[in-house]
Amino acid sequence: MGVKIGMFGSYYYIHSAGEECMKRNQYLKLLILSMVSAFAGASLTTVLINGNCALGQLRQEKIVQAEVFQVVDSKGKVVSEWGISTDGSIRLGFWDNNGIYKAGIGIFNRGAGALTFYDIRGNPVTEYGIAPDGTVRLGFWDSKDVYRAGFGMYGGGNGALTFYDGSGNVVTEYGMASGGATLLSFWDREGRNRAGFGLYEDGDCALTFYNTIGRAATEYGIGSGDYTRVGFWDRNGNYRMHIGFSDRGEIAVYDENGNVQWVASEKMVK
Repeated sequence: MGVKIGMFGSYYYIHSAGEECMKRNQYLKLLILSMVSAFAGASLTTVLINGNCALGQLRQEKIVQAEVFQVVDSKGKVVSEWGISTDGSIRLGFWDNNGIYKAGIGIFNRGAGALTFYDIRGNPVTEYGIAPDGTVRLGFWDSKDVYRAGFGMYGGGNGALTFYDGSGNVVTEYGMASGGATLLSFWDREGRNRAGFGLYEDGDCALTFYNTIGRAATEYGIGSGDYTRVGFWDRNGNYRMHIGFSDRGEIAVYDENGNVQWVASEKMVK
């Protein structure tokens, strides 16, 4: 059996004469397989590159838009929702396992915003946020959905802790007025301020009772000049009489215009 030297592509090989045909077929198969693999690899690389470019374009150019996004449990029940409600408010809400709305935070009509928690009936029980008029408050409702207490800073700069009755009327309030007065006030069942105890802007400190139309009727306290007095007003709000003491005791009676009509003092008695 003779030996031949041949060349296949750029490769030399040595084979016997009887093996020439077999070796040639094997190298042809190897060449074809190499060409197919190279083509497939180039195609895959092109696809990957183009795919990455396409994905990059999606990230940069496409925007997902929706009015509401919902999260549901394994049974398809909504447990959380983020979006725009039918009334135009923007809310992030949460439901419990029984499908009852329990908490939500949002921006509501006219710019009000709040974090609110609800009871098992879906009624609000407490809320922290800002009202359309600028009032910042922490509020509380009873089981009948009646607002019963609130602590807040109001638009005029006054802050107070306020309690309400079952009809939603103010019954008592403790806080600071916009002018700086510190007050503890009480209202009747008709929503009228009937009594107040406070330290006022000019330094007066007094316990004051009011009539049914909201005007001062009598007052006991001390003035800024250390004048201690008990004062009386008529129904129209005119100051008519006082009994007081500063450097001497005094009783004075006034007409409806505030003019002194009669006075008696310790100095006069002496």
